[in-house]
Amino acid sequence: DKLVTKGFCIVQCYLGEAAHKGASEAVKGVNGWKRFVEEFEPAYLGKGAQGKAAWLESDLPDSEAGSGLELCDRLLTETSLALELVSQAMFGFGTIGRTDGLVRAPFDGMADEEQVMQERVALDDVEVQVKGRVEEHLKFVQQRRSGMVYF
Repeated sequence: DKLVTKGFCIVQCYLGEAAHKGASEAVKGVNGWKRFVEEFEPAYLGKGAQGKAAWLESDLPDSEAGSGLELCDRLLTETSLALELVSQAMFGFGTIGRTDGLVRAPFDGMADEEQVMQERVALDDVEVQVKGRVEEHLKFVQQRRSGMVYF
């Protein structure tokens, strides 16, 4: 009901202290940290985002979630699957699946920030023509109907 009347809801889930510690430890081993193209970043990380982000590997519900980070991601997958059952009737749109998880973390100091920010891709004509970044971004923004955050 809260999603329909207010446009959002907060659901408190608790995986336990061991899962939270495991997630924190797993984040330290994540590779591929980056920042999004500046013009696109607010759609993914909100306005005034701080820190760095990395895409997680796709969560496959029939595989076993190992680390605490994978357990957190699995909880989001299970929630999205539950929403698929009611989204058309309650919200007027159908949901199918989800995007891969995105993990955020603070920079590990100035050197880390400089490295990540230096590698930040700028939007230019070559990127638009060769990789279709604008089209991909517009498709994401137009198709996104709900979002979930695990703290």
